[in-house]
Amino acid sequence: MDEGVAELEKRVKGDPDIFSRLYKLNYKRIFNYILYSTGDIEISLDLTSETFFKALRAIHRFDRRKGSFTAWLYAIASREIAMHYRRLDNIRKHVAVKRSFAGEAEEIRQSIPVEDIEDAKRELERCEDLALLAPLFRRLSPKYREVLFLKFFEDRSLDDIACILGRPVGTVKAQCHRGLKMLRKQVQPLEGLEHMEEQEAETKKEMESSFEGAGESGT
Repeated sequence: MDEGVAELEKRVKGDPDIFSRLYKLNYKRIFNYILYSTGDIEISLDLTSETFFKALRAIHRFDRRKGSFTAWLYAIASREIAMHYRRLDNIRKHVAVKRSFAGEAEEIRQSIPVEDIEDAKRELERCEDLALLAPLFRRLSPKYREVLFLKFFEDRSLDDIACILGRPVGTVKAQCHRGLKMLRKQVQPLEGLEHMEEQEAETKKEMESSFEGAGESGT
C-alpha cells in the first residue's frame, strides 16, 4: 500500500477532509466493482452513493488493524449489492421498499464527474462479456468477487490484491483459483470471454512462480 494512503487511513476517523480524499481515491474502483456485479449504470450509481454514505456514518467503526480502508469499502459495497437484490426479490413479492438516504444519495450523484459516467457507458457498450458476467459475478461470495475483480478488471498482481484486501498472498491465490473454478462451472464456455481465459492462464503462471511453499491457507 502507498505510504501516503496508509497515513491517511490512520487519521481518517478524526478528519472529514481525509475521508473526502479517500473517497476520491476509491470512488471509481468501488463504482466499477458494483457495475461489474450489476451490469446497470443507474443502479451502480445509487449503490456507490449508499456505500460511501454508510462508510461516512460508520467511520468510527473502521479498524485499520482488520484491513485497509479500501477493503472496508468493498465489504460495505458487497452488502449493498446483496441488499439490492433482496429488495428486488421483495418488490417481485409486492412488498413496499423504501430506499434510505435518498436525498443525500442524489446530492452526491450530482457531484460525479460526467466523464466517469460516460466512460462507464462506453465500457458497457464495448464490453460484451460484461452482460454475460454480471449475473454470474454477483452469485459469487464477496471474498471471491473482490479478488477476481481486482485481478481481472483492475489488472492487479496477487501481491497488490493481498495488500489492498489485507489478506495473506496464499489466501488470495487460493480464492482466485476457487473463484475461477466457480465461474467456469457457470460458463462452459460463453462467447466473449476470451480475454478472461488468457488472463486466467497468466494468473496460473503467477501462482506457480510466487510464494512456492509458503504454506498459507486460503478460504
